Amino acid sequence: MARTFGTNLLPTLSFDYLVRGLPEALSSEAQPVASNPALLSTYAQLPFDLFKLCVEHPSLPITPTQNRFAFAKKAIALRKKAASAAQMEENVVLAVGDEQGTVHVTQRPKRTRTALFKVEGTA
Repeated sequence: MARTFGTNLLPTLSFDYLVRGLPEALSSEAQPVASNPALLSTYAQLPFDLFKLCVEHPSLPITPTQNRFAFAKKAIALRKKAASAAQMEENVVLAVGDEQGTVHVTQRPKRTRTALFKVEGTA
C-alpha cells in the first residue's frame, strides 16, 4: 500500500481493513467468509456508500460471483431490518455480461403507494 498522509490515511486504512483484513481474520475452514455472521453484521451497519464500495470491490475475498451476490442479499436484508423506516430502498443486481459477472448494489427512493378511492357515480 502506498504511504498516504493527512486526511486520506484513515479512510484508506478503514476501507482496506473492511475489504481485506476483516474477511481474512474471520475466515476459517469450517465456515466460508460469505456466510460468516460477524462479517454480515459488520457490513449491515456500514453507511450505504461504503457498503456499496466494499461489496463491489474486486479484492473482497468472496468468490464466485454467485456467493458474493448471496452475501450482498443477506446483508441488505439485515440492513432493511435495522432501518425499517428508511426512505431509501436497497437492492443487489447480478450483472452477467462477461465470464464472471459482477455484483451491483443500488439505492433508490421508496415508492409511496397512493390511496385508491372508489367513487360511485351519482345520477
